[in-house]
Amino acid sequence: MAKTAAGLVEFVKEYIGMPYWYGTYVIPCTQSLLTEKMKQYAAHYTQMRMQRYLNDIKSGKTCSDCVGLIKGYGWRDDNDKVKIGANDMKDLSANGMFAEAKEKGTISSIRKDIPGLAVRFDGHIGVYIGNDEVVEARGFDYGIVKTKLSARPWTHWLKIPSIDYGDKNGGDPEVPGLPKKGAYPLGFGKRILKSGTKGEDVKYLQLVLEFLGYNCGRYGADGDFGDYTFTAVTRYQRAKKLTIDGEVGVKTRGVLETDYFIKVENQNSGCALLPAQYPLGFGQRTLKKDMEGEDVRRLQLVLIFLGCGCGQCGADGEFGDDTFLAVVSYQGIKGLTQDGEVGDLTRTEMEKDYFGSRDNPIIPSVPPSEIYPLGFGERILKKSMTGSDVTCLQLALIKLEFGCGPYGADGDFGNATRAAVVSYQKSKELEQDGEVGDETRAELEKDLPDRHFTDSIDEGPPQLGVRCIVDVSQHNKLTDSSINWEEIAKNVGLMILRCGVTRTYTPPLGIGIDADFEFAAAKCLQHKIPFGVYYYGKVGTEAEARAEAVKCWDTANPYNPLFYVYDVEEKCLTDAVIKAWAEQMRMRGAEKLGIYIGGNFYTKHRATLTDFNFIWYPRYGKNTGAYDPKYAPPEHCDLHQYTSAGRVAGFNDVNLDLSTISGDISLEWFLGCEND
Repeated sequence: MAKTAAGLVEFVKEYIGMPYWYGTYVIPCTQSLLTEKMKQYAAHYTQMRMQRYLNDIKSGKTCSDCVGLIKGYGWRDDNDKVKIGANDMKDLSANGMFAEAKEKGTISSIRKDIPGLAVRFDGHIGVYIGNDEVVEARGFDYGIVKTKLSARPWTHWLKIPSIDYGDKNGGDPEVPGLPKKGAYPLGFGKRILKSGTKGEDVKYLQLVLEFLGYNCGRYGADGDFGDYTFTAVTRYQRAKKLTIDGEVGVKTRGVLETDYFIKVENQNSGCALLPAQYPLGFGQRTLKKDMEGEDVRRLQLVLIFLGCGCGQCGADGEFGDDTFLAVVSYQGIKGLTQDGEVGDLTRTEMEKDYFGSRDNPIIPSVPPSEIYPLGFGERILKKSMTGSDVTCLQLALIKLEFGCGPYGADGDFGNATRAAVVSYQKSKELEQDGEVGDETRAELEKDLPDRHFTDSIDEGPPQLGVRCIVDVSQHNKLTDSSINWEEIAKNVGLMILRCGVTRTYTPPLGIGIDADFEFAAAKCLQHKIPFGVYYYGKVGTEAEARAEAVKCWDTANPYNPLFYVYDVEEKCLTDAVIKAWAEQMRMRGAEKLGIYIGGNFYTKHRATLTDFNFIWYPRYGKNTGAYDPKYAPPEHCDLHQYTSAGRVAGFNDVNLDLSTISGDISLEWFLGCEND
């Protein structure tokens, strides 16, 4: 029996409103099934949920979990009989199905004209049914529901293995990689491409730019003509002595086509050094943090192509923090050990994904541009500008001891940065205009011949590069349209979101969720910002604490946070209450638990601290927004919240809580990249 995309859509729509039972695949709810699943998955089939399971049985309902909704269709025959593994559909998890898929991409590139595609984020999967709608078995509290595609934190789409989608190519033009015929051989040219345009033609342009050695930023070929793509186009136009307008019209396209096919011809004639044993250009050594070289650069190009990004520096041949995070992200998607190292297993999976995709271009073999070794120079930098190039300028000024004010390298060219530039220009006898053009940049490059200087900067707390640890809630107005999440992703290494709070004075009263949590969690997933969550506790009994834990878990777990924290700031919280919260979270499946606690509460509840994996301690000192080691916590802790007056580019000038690593636990542990 052929299993088609259209058939899958009709099948899943039929079961909207049915309940979610973990580990099932569209089968009747029965007592024997419940007994079996209770033995298999005790953490899911808890006593608290039992009455609803029994009601489902009594009502004769049909149940499924998320990936079971797909397998339930794939394994059925014409007589509605289910056989595991039938019709060539493997028994895979949600993540396993994504890993097995040959055709997939980031959610921004989904073909909305193909109902039956699957959409997913880590640990969860649904079925796109067209009209911007998805059917998903969302969880115990929701069951099988229809949701809006844009309202949920989907990160990728995929064509489900063993499902027939008709036209294998979906009507797409071929992706750059081999010479083709036609008026627009590289897949773009029917319109002028410029800032703000989106589509498949933009994606093909980005692939060609990457192929020719022009970095399109952390999101690679995502089909969105943003700032990084604009910069890549202007760099190319400058190199080719074209009009530098950042737009791809007839002239720029014509030169791109010429350069592309010349390079393809050279590579096909033996100019590209791609060893047969290591077709992606890396593999002769295990690649890990702090390594450099051409093999690292080729790894980065593959990561960018596969949608994992490599940070603001792109494929620069340096295995730094952003590349480490990209590798860990890829390993998580593939179900590999998340150690951040690229050995044989990780490399093999990358080769499968790269060469198994119809979108693969030929791997670029030209070295990265050395035109701007300090990370800025594409534009004249001056007051009121923001961006990663401003951050790099500020780091250079800080290294040369000119400072940049209390906010340091925040990516925002304000008064303090201008004053630092003027001071530097004065010391070099340059025109003191406070702007960084070619002359000022050239002097900075002379003074900083080692472009790896950022690794040794020690001003401020130890962070992930220049990025910070920030915790936020609805009070930070996270849904405000002025907040720039792309900019935040460049500046935040770890975010801690408030997922819930117990309110006793302001509505809605009782145990509830933070109004902005789901939006913020979806944005973190979309922009690949690592995040954990915290719950603000305010109850007086153990039963209420367990209810808080259930709300915390059920709210946050679908988004797969790195850890969970209990915020202890209220006098009503006793040792027994705190322990009850931690115990319930462990029962639900939480592995990494933290406690936010400081001052007298730390002393009062010292006996409970061993119930948690880490301690997060607030101590601000003068609360200037900058880290001051004089105000380090007086007690042992692993995270130190050192200010509530911090500023981070992208957050629209709002005060923020900032933290730093303080104890023996490494940042990699918080990010899920290191074993306990």
